[in-house]
Amino acid sequence: LQTPAPKILDIGCFDGRLLLHLSDLVTDGSFTGVDIMVDACDEVMGDRGITFSTDLKRALDGEYDLIIISHSISYFPDLPLLLSAFRSALACGGALYIQMPDIVANPYYLLMGDQFFTFTSDCLIYLLAAHGFRALRLPAPEFPREAVVVATVGELNPRLVGDIDRRVTDIESCLSFLQKKSHSSRND
Repeated sequence: LQTPAPKILDIGCFDGRLLLHLSDLVTDGSFTGVDIMVDACDEVMGDRGITFSTDLKRALDGEYDLIIISHSISYFPDLPLLLSAFRSALACGGALYIQMPDIVANPYYLLMGDQFFTFTSDCLIYLLAAHGFRALRLPAPEFPREAVVVATVGELNPRLVGDIDRRVTDIESCLSFLQKKSHSSRND
């Protein structure tokens, strides 16, 4: 992070342990966690200067140097709206960190059945590019079946927006892609 006192937002923070760890590393930072579970963070947060909210809309009214969304982006039904809010909430030079199961490396994640979307790393990068981010896959050998991506605000690409919105919402295309990927890996 480029600022000595970064503002960090963790969306889907669960019990806040990641924020606790980050607050140990970045002692002058400001930390906000958002989750639907009201009581999960109470015992962890204590008086460490970490705020917790169940109101994502209010949290995204702030400006952040880092927005973390780990294993949560697939639970939001309106990705264009969410990504637009991220663009608005990121400070100049800020970064968006996304981590979630890569559906090709971890197809069993589909069995969870409660997500609106699933992704590969490449699909996630394409989605972000379509909505005005410059994104890249981070090497994460400790998470071999995960899509780990970091993004910064870039230029909107209107040509890609309609294309990706059609691709992301079309589950048949996703399943077809997985079948083709499966057949091609067997033939290699």
